[in-house]
Amino acid sequence: MKKPLLVLILILSTLIGCGDKEEFVADVKLPLVKVKTITTENFTESYNISGVVKPIEEATISAVEGGLITHLAVDKGSRVGRGQVLIRLRKDTEYATYQQALAQFELAKSNYERVERLFNDGVTTEQNFTNAKLNLEIAEKTVEVTRQRLQNAVVRSPINGIVDQKYMNRGETSGPGSPILKIVNVSKVKITTGIPERYLPEISIGTPVNITFDVLPGEEYNGKINYISPTISTVNRTFEIEVILDNQNGKLKPEMSANLSVQRFSVDNAVVLPQSLIIDLGTEKYVFVYVNGIAKRRTVTLGGYNGNNVLVTSGLNPGDTMIVEGFQSLADDDKVKILE
Repeated sequence: MKKPLLVLILILSTLIGCGDKEEFVADVKLPLVKVKTITTENFTESYNISGVVKPIEEATISAVEGGLITHLAVDKGSRVGRGQVLIRLRKDTEYATYQQALAQFELAKSNYERVERLFNDGVTTEQNFTNAKLNLEIAEKTVEVTRQRLQNAVVRSPINGIVDQKYMNRGETSGPGSPILKIVNVSKVKITTGIPERYLPEISIGTPVNITFDVLPGEEYNGKINYISPTISTVNRTFEIEVILDNQNGKLKPEMSANLSVQRFSVDNAVVLPQSLIIDLGTEKYVFVYVNGIAKRRTVTLGGYNGNNVLVTSGLNPGDTMIVEGFQSLADDDKVKILE
């Protein structure tokens, strides 16, 4: 009787044990994850620097020779055109000198013509003819010089633009070369900045640049590098670049601060991820992809950065299903469940 009873007890124990194990397995919950199908997009890596707005053209207006300003009909803010008369100076003495030079020229010309006829007729000497010719040349040069001095009394604008500064007024006496006006042309502006020399191999004329301004939130301007300095500053090891922008609406003012994003390189149809989705161990960077209920660890290679996004050059392909939530505690080949 004892032996059958012992067998019965063993059978019951086995059945009870199996029931507990099945109940334990049923209680195990798989990690819940969210996934995303990998697609492609265009990627650009840039570096950011600060710049300053400058007029496309500017000119300080002065007179070559000093004199009393008798005409100055523009004020700050006035629009002027290239070649427009801006300033006239009183040149009474120069005008009288010019008239005298004209009279001397006519006299020298008449004398030269008379002596030339005599010389051709053999009546006068070659020396007299040479002297008459020399006097005519001197008189002609004197007329040119006095005419130029008289023309210096009229000052014209060398550019189209707006009067930005007015240093003197009508009735004041200007010294030679003293500033009288400052003209700026801001129909276009140039953004200037210094680029660290390490970036020199990466830029060229035509490199795209995105520009924003703190005082114009939400507005972006796209331009291209149109000038690269041939020399590098010995002070901060940078070289100057310029980007020209259209400014017909006049929003961009000289000396405004600008934020430039200079493109280093661009890739079309690239795999791009937020940096937060990549596990970085220093020597290895990896992500997890979802394959038939299993989390598979994939080592990835990065090729560039743009803000919080990174360019993935290997390890992921378009169409892969990547785990984007719940991956932090996973190990390779873990079973997972997609959170609906």
